[in-house]
Amino acid sequence: MNASSLFLRSIRRTHGLSQGVVAKRAQTSAPALSHIENGRREPSAATLDKLLLATGNRLGVVPTRRAGSLEAGAAIHDELAIGDVQSAFRSFIQFSDNLAAEDGVTRVVLAANEPEPTGSVLWDAALAAVSEYWLRRDGLPIPKWVESPNRAVPQRTILSSSAYTRTIRDENVPAEFSRRNIALDKSVLASV
Repeated sequence: MNASSLFLRSIRRTHGLSQGVVAKRAQTSAPALSHIENGRREPSAATLDKLLLATGNRLGVVPTRRAGSLEAGAAIHDELAIGDVQSAFRSFIQFSDNLAAEDGVTRVVLAANEPEPTGSVLWDAALAAVSEYWLRRDGLPIPKWVESPNRAVPQRTILSSSAYTRTIRDENVPAEFSRRNIALDKSVLASV
């Protein structure tokens, strides 16, 4: 799946729109939209913008090679679907590293779009927490999806790549994670 297809599909699903509705609004066919969303056809920028307008969004371009929240959420979803928690954790850390490596507008853009659900409340909350963590460091705007009350787990849960991690000291958990009942040692977020 290419970036355009992932982006369009995620935005459409996040807004709860069917392919039929978006296709009708964009004056195209549902099969044509399906081909784009499944990566069988690469849309032009104009076509992608037209389809995004049908969801209430616009296409914007920011020069970066780093993947954002949409790609991180999709990767974590796919890795959890096959039971590969370690790869999901690596995708999470890669997203954190991507946010850490950028600043200003580019950092905001990487975290701007709500990812599709990963299939796990813990990982959905963790994506919001890490986005807020890196955006707050520079006083950048926080996207609405990040502040959703649904982006929290009901009880304190450790997020770790190791099943053997049993304790994390509260003072080592960033506030953005703690508020969501996620125990993650802040040292994990330090880029290597």
